[in-house]
Amino acid sequence: MVRMTIIRGANIQEYGITGPVVFSLYISVSAAIFAFILLEMRIKAPGAKTYPQIVRSRFGKAAHITMVAIFMAADVTNYLVITMNGLDTMLAVSVEPNRARLIVYLFIAICSFVAASQLGSFRVLMATIAVFILGYCSFLMFSIFHNSAQYPLGTIDRFYKLLACFNETMAYTGLSPLYSGGHASVYAAILTSAIVWSQFLVCQANWSVGIALTPNHSSVGFVLASFAIFSVPFVLSTCLGLGYLAISSSLRIDPLMVMNGQYGMLPYVVPIKLFGRGGMVMTYILVAVLTIVSCARSVLGLGSLIVYDVLEVYLKPFKRNLGPNVCVFCEKHRGCFSDSKSSCQCCSMLECTQCNKDNQFMDMYKRRWNYPYTCKTHGGYRGYRERIRQCTSAMLAFILALSMPIASLVDGVSNLQIWLNIAHTVITGPMSGCLILTLFWARLTRGGLLHGTLGTMLISVLTVLVYALESRGDFGEVLQDTWLLVAAIGIVGGFFVPTLWSGMRAPHLSAEEELTVWASLQNIDNPLTPWPELYSHELDLRYSPRLSEGKVGLAEVRRSLQLTRKITKVGLALAFVWYMLFWPLLTFSSKYLTFDGFFIWEFLIKHGSRITAIEAWNVLALLCCLLMPIRVTLFKLFRSSKSEGYVHLKPERLLPKRHAKDSSPVSFDIFTADIPFLSLKPK
Repeated sequence: MVRMTIIRGANIQEYGITGPVVFSLYISVSAAIFAFILLEMRIKAPGAKTYPQIVRSRFGKAAHITMVAIFMAADVTNYLVITMNGLDTMLAVSVEPNRARLIVYLFIAICSFVAASQLGSFRVLMATIAVFILGYCSFLMFSIFHNSAQYPLGTIDRFYKLLACFNETMAYTGLSPLYSGGHASVYAAILTSAIVWSQFLVCQANWSVGIALTPNHSSVGFVLASFAIFSVPFVLSTCLGLGYLAISSSLRIDPLMVMNGQYGMLPYVVPIKLFGRGGMVMTYILVAVLTIVSCARSVLGLGSLIVYDVLEVYLKPFKRNLGPNVCVFCEKHRGCFSDSKSSCQCCSMLECTQCNKDNQFMDMYKRRWNYPYTCKTHGGYRGYRERIRQCTSAMLAFILALSMPIASLVDGVSNLQIWLNIAHTVITGPMSGCLILTLFWARLTRGGLLHGTLGTMLISVLTVLVYALESRGDFGEVLQDTWLLVAAIGIVGGFFVPTLWSGMRAPHLSAEEELTVWASLQNIDNPLTPWPELYSHELDLRYSPRLSEGKVGLAEVRRSLQLTRKITKVGLALAFVWYMLFWPLLTFSSKYLTFDGFFIWEFLIKHGSRITAIEAWNVLALLCCLLMPIRVTLFKLFRSSKSEGYVHLKPERLLPKRHAKDSSPVSFDIFTADIPFLSLKPK
């Protein structure tokens, strides 16, 4: 979101003052809703590493393969759109533009980031980038609105007057930038927000982040991140987008004509005007870093799908043809009230004495490439995980190596970016409804899921083809108009088709039958560290009556996460009231935004100076991102000094490592979430 707001934030003339408000809603609302969905997933399927695993457990192989293909296709198209947008923006200010050379540099940087993330530095990198983004926004804001030396900007009064005079000075016949009513693009922006939600759900990197955190921190972390990131798109859209219009009004001419620049230079106009070459370099670095991080997240998400949904399931499973509740070590049923000869008695790796000895030897010989595991129960599976890790590393390297020539081949194709945006919308549009129904509606059938995804996609593709064949004018403009219709079809079809199909064919389920459906999702697990044991240490499940059976009841998990559920629901309610009602209503209380409403709240501080609500919000978010890692570190030190000998272990990451590490309770990498289709100019 941040990267695309920087790249296309200056293209605000079509939106006017509504642009910053709507842009700020995109990722904030998506993150708040995702937090609630993630919490439900951690309750009903605690052992799942990816969302397609839930689909496989409920609906079988065909639905699983379809879902994996959709998630992978979304990551690939997202990667290509990110690369093309980033290249256009960075080459616009390059002294010697060379696309091939820049693609190579991006490839090297992406490989470095992926390697660093697998070495345990992912959280540190994300926290640093979040602080850098918020610091950049704060510096930009105070320079534009509280530094009178930055003429023609520098104060809120100047900024507002230049926008008010835009139509007169630029001889512009359209609506004023301060006119908040009657914009046709507002409806397109609202529809875009719904599509952003779908794309946020289909991004595997977001699921990986939520699963890497503890159950009582994951959803709360996304709620906090949604509030923290709220100011970033608003600030960038206001400063870079409306600031571009204000400078145009001051110069009485388009600044790009003065600079002899191209469309990709729009994000650099305000920084160059304020800070000269230094502002251009700072913005260039920010765009480059966010492009690299967004591409790396797509690669990591794709790698996670390959590990958990392709290699371990179809290509290289540990053991084939095992039942859903059969131990992979002894091939006996788990959780049965029968004699010891017919039920599984295998302990987890956390309580295995021989595994603890293996871990001690690994600590002594860290530089050994491979270590022969001596545990008779878990040794074979741990060796299998090591082989999967090596295969995954090779496949990630292959994906990265393949991404560079693909980006080079598709880079110069005309209208390709619009086609990719439409393809991404076709793929992800129906997924919001299908994913939510899969996790919240027990009556959903496999046919309803497949018809909702593939059927809606087919209708969207036919719509695009019909409009493309009937187009007589600019083909690119026709595709942009078609994209909005495709978005509407995807959103409606994703909810309506599965509900209609399953409602007509599936019978009503009793409470016991619904409980059986959700209980089947608990069979998704990691054999080395079963989720009931992890949850019993992380949550209040130590004395669950079913732990002796190796299971935890759904009601017991809900009870242990009761406080987290309340916090998430309150955060979601506050987010909806603030994002969808309070903030827009205050901005759009009249058709023409007055000076008093230009910045909604103003606080008086010392010496009579003013600080707006969004500035205070951004500063508080910056302080939170600075202080939260310190707080987490101190909490870990205090907990380790007071612990009873239990070592807190996390679920395995994308590439399984021998030592699990704690994660921060704030999802910092949400700051790099991407919205590729904001590059389209709404009509």
